[in-house]
Amino acid sequence: MVVILIILILLSAYFSIVEISFASINAVKLQNLANKGKKEGKLALYIVKNYDKALASILIGNNLVNIGAATISAQIATEIWGRSLGIIISTFTITFLVLIIGDIIPKTLAKENPEVFVFYTAKSLLLVMKIFNPLSLFLMKIPKTVSKIIGLTGEKQGLTEEEIKVLLDLSEEEGNIEKEEKEMVKKILDFNQLPISKIVVPKKDIVGANIDLSLEEIKALFNNYSFARIPIYKGNINNIIGILSARDFLTAMVNGKKVSLNKLIKKPFFILHDSKIIDVLHLLKKNKNNMAIVLDDQGKTFGLITLEDLIEKIVGDIYDLHDDRKS
Repeated sequence: MVVILIILILLSAYFSIVEISFASINAVKLQNLANKGKKEGKLALYIVKNYDKALASILIGNNLVNIGAATISAQIATEIWGRSLGIIISTFTITFLVLIIGDIIPKTLAKENPEVFVFYTAKSLLLVMKIFNPLSLFLMKIPKTVSKIIGLTGEKQGLTEEEIKVLLDLSEEEGNIEKEEKEMVKKILDFNQLPISKIVVPKKDIVGANIDLSLEEIKALFNNYSFARIPIYKGNINNIIGILSARDFLTAMVNGKKVSLNKLIKKPFFILHDSKIIDVLHLLKKNKNNMAIVLDDQGKTFGLITLEDLIEKIVGDIYDLHDDRKS
C-alpha cells in the first residue's frame, strides 16, 4: 500500500510537470525543431497545438491520482492510529505531500526548465491523452456549452502590436535577440503607421531639371549632387514629365552620342500624399521603380520619395555615393 501511495504522489508530480512545461514552452522553438525533423519536437508541437485536449487529460489524471492517494493514505493511517485520529493524520500528511512533492516543487522545476521536461514527457503525455480521450472530449464540451450560454464567443485573440513589442523587450532581456534586431522589428511594426510626410522629400528641397536646360547644365547637376536620378519637369516642378537616370545620361554623353532627353527620361511614377507607406513600398517594388513623385489633393507636386528612403526607416541609414534621399 505504501508503494502504491508513493507511485500516486509521483504521478501527481508528473501531471504537474507536464501541465506547466507544455504551457510555458516556446512554440516557435518547437516549430523550428519540428521543421528540422526532430521527432520529439513534432510530438511536443502537436500537444501544444492541442493543449486544451492535453489539459483536460492532465486534469483527469491528476484528480484520479490525488483521490487515489488520499484514499490509500486514509486506509493506511486508519490501520495504524484508528479511524478518528487516522483520518486527521492522513488528511494533513497527504495534503502536505501532494502540495510539496506533487505540486509546488515539480511546477517550479517545470517553469524554469520547460524544454527539458517537454522532450522527456511528450511520448508519455500523448499516451495519457489517448487513454482519456473519450472522457476529455466530453469534459471539453462543458466549458464551450457554458460559454455559449453566457454569451462568450471563446474566439482566440491574436497578439496586438503592443503585446508583440513587450515580448520583444522580454526576449532582449533574456538574451534571445540582440537590441539591434529588436529595434528593427519594432520599426517594421511601426512602418505602416508612419505618414508619408515623415519620409517624403518636400517640394522645396527637390533637385530637378527643366527639360529646356542644356546638357552641360544637367551634367553639372549630377556632378554637384551625385544623385542617381533626378526628376525632369517642363515649366515648373509641378509639371514633372520624367525621371532621368545619371547612368543613362552620362553613358550617352561619354559614348559621344547625340543625347535626347526625351528619349532618356522614363515615365514618372505618381502616388498621392495620403497613400499608406506599405502600399507605396509594394508599388515601387512591383513596378520596379526607385522613385515616386508624391502629389497633393490638387494634383500638384507635394514631394518625392525613394525606395532607399523607405528601407532606411527599417534598417537605418544606408551609405551610398549616389544617395537619392535629397534628390
